[in-house]
Amino acid sequence: MKLIQSIQRAIDIINCFDNNNKTLTLNNISEKLGLNINTTRGITNTLVFNNLLDHNVENNTYSLGSFYITKSNLSYSNTVNKIKIIAKPYLKELAEKYKVSSRLQIVFGSEIMSVKTVNPESSYYILATEDYQPLPLHATSSGKLFLKYSKNAPAFEDLNFEKYTKFTIPDKNILLENLKKIDKNGYSSEFGETGLGISSIAVPIFNKDNTLFATVSITGLTPVIEDIVKEASEEMLKYKEVITEEFWSTM
Repeated sequence: MKLIQSIQRAIDIINCFDNNNKTLTLNNISEKLGLNINTTRGITNTLVFNNLLDHNVENNTYSLGSFYITKSNLSYSNTVNKIKIIAKPYLKELAEKYKVSSRLQIVFGSEIMSVKTVNPESSYYILATEDYQPLPLHATSSGKLFLKYSKNAPAFEDLNFEKYTKFTIPDKNILLENLKKIDKNGYSSEFGETGLGISSIAVPIFNKDNTLFATVSITGLTPVIEDIVKEASEEMLKYKEVITEEFWSTM
C-alpha cells in the first residue's frame, strides 16, 4: 500500500497532540517527528488554515483546532444511532416478555441519559420518562453503573445525594456498599429510590477500553421488578453480550 507522504506527515503532526501535549511549538513538533523546520512550518500552516490546528500568535504555540468539535459531535451522533438500531429488538423483547418499559441509556461526557424507550404494546400502564434528560447518578440503576465504571464519574464528595423517597441512598458509604453488589451480580438495581413503587435494573455496555458507553435497563412497578429480577437480569446480561458484539463488530 502506497502512502502519500505529505498527508501522512500532516496526520503525524496532528497525532503529536494529546493530554500530555495540549500545546506545542513549531520546534517541539519538528523535533518530535524529526522533520525539517521549514517542512513542519508549511504543513502546520496548512493545518491552521483549515482549522485542524489553532495558532496562538502571542505565545507562538499550536493546539488542536475547532474542526474536531463538529466532526466529533457528528461521529458520536452516528455511533448513538447505530447502537439504538442494534438494541431496539432486544429492548422490544424485554418490554413484551416482562410487561415493563425497557430503555437504552448513553454516556454523554459527565452524564448518562436515556436515548431510546420501548414500552409493551399491550399493557394497562406505562412508565414514561423524558429522553435526553440526565439521570440522578446515586438513585438510578444506570446512574450507579455510571458511577462505578465511567472515567468521567464525579467524586462521591461532589454528589448532592438529593432525596427523592425514603429509600433514596443518603450518603457515600451506603452508595459504596450498593456499588459493590454490582461486581457480585453483574447488574445494577434500584428499588423505589427515585419514585415510590417504581424500580429498575440495568446492565452495562462497555467501550473497547473497558469504560462505560451505555446501559440497557428495564423499569416497572416494584413488585413486578422484584418478581422478575433474577430471570430478567440473566436475560439482560445475555443481551448485553450480543449487543456489545454486534455493535463493536461494525466499528
